[in-house]
Amino acid sequence: TRAVEDVLKLESRENNMPIGARWALVRAGETVRTKEHIAALEEFEKRGMESSKAYLIKEKLRWIRGADTKRAAARWRATVFIQKARGILAGTQDIEPMRKALDTLLTNVRLKDLNSLFQAARTRARGYRNTTTFITMIYLIAAPIKEFLLPL
Repeated sequence: TRAVEDVLKLESRENNMPIGARWALVRAGETVRTKEHIAALEEFEKRGMESSKAYLIKEKLRWIRGADTKRAAARWRATVFIQKARGILAGTQDIEPMRKALDTLLTNVRLKDLNSLFQAARTRARGYRNTTTFITMIYLIAAPIKEFLLPL
């Protein structure tokens, strides 16, 4: 939402904004909107403004939250979302705050994934007294060795 507001601020320096523009973009898609908000969103769409693209990306992010409780489903949705969002951002220049927010999301997803690997390694390495074993467990979990690569 902050990134959408930042894009709106950048764009409002050069263009006249429709009445109710800020609240139309900041409010969630599932909340009740006034006629003023709907008209502002339609105006953004008609003009082809960058703020409408930022709003579209923000609303598509809600799609990830609707994933099943399975981790694989959420990971797949996050990957698809990032690809679609990058496609929307491809030909734009004034939408840098959204690019930065997308990169932050991608970094956070990767870090959460790594953190879960580290936690698994920590529980498996319990009882060992040196850090070398802990680091070895992280390597074994993060990049498992295939059976056919092991020497006989």
